[in-house]
Amino acid sequence: MRSRVDNARNNLIMKFALVLVIVLVLYTLFVSYSVYRKLLGNNYESLKNAIRTTADAMSQTLDMMRGTTYALSGSQSVKDWITDGNYFTGRDMQTLLNRQNLSEEMQRMLIYDNTWNFELFDYIAIYEDDRLLAITYTKSCSTQQIINDTGNIQKGLSKDKVYAQILPPQDKGGSIYTTLRIQSDFQSEDSIYIIGAAGTDNFQKKLKSLMNHNGTTAYMMRADGTVFASSDGGKLGENLGDAIVSVKNVLENKSIDGVNYQIIKWKINKEFYLVYLLPKAEMMWQTLTDMRMMQLLLVITAAVLIVFATIVIINMTEVFKDLIDAMIRVSNKDYEVRLKHYGNTAYDEVAFSFNSMVGKLKELIQTTYESKILLNEMEIKFLQQQMNPHFLFNILLTIQIKAKLSGAEEVYKMISSLASLLRAGIYGDKRTAITIREEMNYVKYYLSLQQERYEERLNYQIEVEAESILDYEIPRLVVEPIVENTIVHGVEAVDGNLNVNIRLCYDDDRILITVKDNGAGFDVGELNMKSSETIDGTVAHEKTGIRNTHQRIRLMYGEPYGIRIFSQPMKGTEVLICIPQKRSEKGGAGEEC
Repeated sequence: MRSRVDNARNNLIMKFALVLVIVLVLYTLFVSYSVYRKLLGNNYESLKNAIRTTADAMSQTLDMMRGTTYALSGSQSVKDWITDGNYFTGRDMQTLLNRQNLSEEMQRMLIYDNTWNFELFDYIAIYEDDRLLAITYTKSCSTQQIINDTGNIQKGLSKDKVYAQILPPQDKGGSIYTTLRIQSDFQSEDSIYIIGAAGTDNFQKKLKSLMNHNGTTAYMMRADGTVFASSDGGKLGENLGDAIVSVKNVLENKSIDGVNYQIIKWKINKEFYLVYLLPKAEMMWQTLTDMRMMQLLLVITAAVLIVFATIVIINMTEVFKDLIDAMIRVSNKDYEVRLKHYGNTAYDEVAFSFNSMVGKLKELIQTTYESKILLNEMEIKFLQQQMNPHFLFNILLTIQIKAKLSGAEEVYKMISSLASLLRAGIYGDKRTAITIREEMNYVKYYLSLQQERYEERLNYQIEVEAESILDYEIPRLVVEPIVENTIVHGVEAVDGNLNVNIRLCYDDDRILITVKDNGAGFDVGELNMKSSETIDGTVAHEKTGIRNTHQRIRLMYGEPYGIRIFSQPMKGTEVLICIPQKRSEKGGAGEEC
């Protein structure tokens, strides 16, 4: 008998230990995966922060370079040339003095310029058409080479009408050119060209600071893919291709030349992007390397837990029967059960934990029960304290009567319209559809109130092709919210008066209701009639209302019916509501709206 008990006990211990090992292995894998994902996310976040900082620094550098050319364009000599087109073209002594003044003025301005102090520009040259007027530089350069390079740049600039642009280097070791073209007026062919040449070293140094992983490359490129600077100095002036230009997200996976990259594309300014190419395997390996110590600790912890759990299991088998019996009683909702005192530290600890658990369970159940009763009482009190809408309408009726007796006819009409709108919104009957006549009454109530508010700034017209139209049905509160949206987003957006035109007419077996205004308008491409989100992911309340109304009409009458919108920013909006002449089943015949 004892042998059979021991065998059963040993089998139980072995099975429990095996289950524990499996659980710990699965738990270790789960924790490892979770930590891996967390570390990987942190690594990418740190990398993106570094890229964001570098992009900001490059943006400031580009702004400083552009600012220098604009500062030179505001010099007194350039202003004099704008006034007198022959300021630099004569052959007398005064012309020579004018050109010398330009050179001296340019040097004085650059002395106090941060771009010049930081030596971002290698040199700057100023041309009048193809004649060199002035040149200055911060680094030792060949004057003839500067003249050749800037001369070629000037010839290229004279062929197009771009007045401010940044040109890429043509080869490795080339310069980035920041150019500005100035004309005295747009009728004259004469132009002044300010050409600043900046080496790629400054940008390359910033890109190299991001090279913390093997196989990575970083580029500063224009939106069309042209490379202006790179971390390794290669591909200058080349195009990176559609694979990189087409990247839309900040972080995107792509295979380039057989290598899987994770590409981070960060906007520097309106014209330039910082592109970071990171081999996917490199980041994964780096993350796994960071986890080695954690993995070792997990293995040691799992081993210690297995040994400790096995010892605890051996001791717990003696109280196993009592524990099972007690748990059965608890499952039968006997929360008074308690394990006895065994005189053994391990057993007593189990008994104490179990007894404590049952006590807390009883307390939790009691607390939950009392909380539910308290919540029910609070809900009853809340409902009891709600304001009776009848009270509100009685007060409005009293004010309306007093206004009528006092001769305040406009106030009387406004209160009457407001009360009608409130009844439609608060009470409303159970009908999902009402007559068009009732709906247009709500519209008139609303427009009359708004006209009292905006006076001559708001004009509206309601045209009904035939009186019989008003007897057909329409879903409740379809036209009024659209008119309300027109007023709310139209009056403040136009300088003059807001004109709202509402037209009701027949169209074969359909009824068309048009709401047209000359308000702010919006980009219809941003409105998705099948989703409450706009293209950029944001949610607009007024656009959600239009979408919901469109969906409500289609649910009631079918796909051929609904709402169409014609609008352009600052050119007004036209909303077309299409409903059948009588209630129809979904998918009914008819031309789709």
